[in-house]
Amino acid sequence: MRDIINGFIALFGSTLFAWNLIVGWKSGEMEAKFVRGNRVNSPVRFWLCTFYNVMFLAASLFFLGNSLGLYRL
Repeated sequence: MRDIINGFIALFGSTLFAWNLIVGWKSGEMEAKFVRGNRVNSPVRFWLCTFYNVMFLAASLFFLGNSLGLYRL
C-alpha cells in the first residue's frame, strides 16, 4: 500500500515539475519579450522557481526510487 502511495506521489511530483518547467520557461520568455526594460524581480524569481523545481524533482525521484524498491524508507 505504501508503494502505491509513493508511486502516485512520484507521478504527481514529476508531472508538477514538468508543468512548472514548461510554464516557467514560457512565462520567462514572454516577460523577456514584452517587459524588456523591467528586470527588477527576474533574478529572484528565476532562482526561486529553479529551487522549487529542483526540490520537486528530488522529491519525485526519491519517492519513485522507493516505490521501485531501490531502497526502503
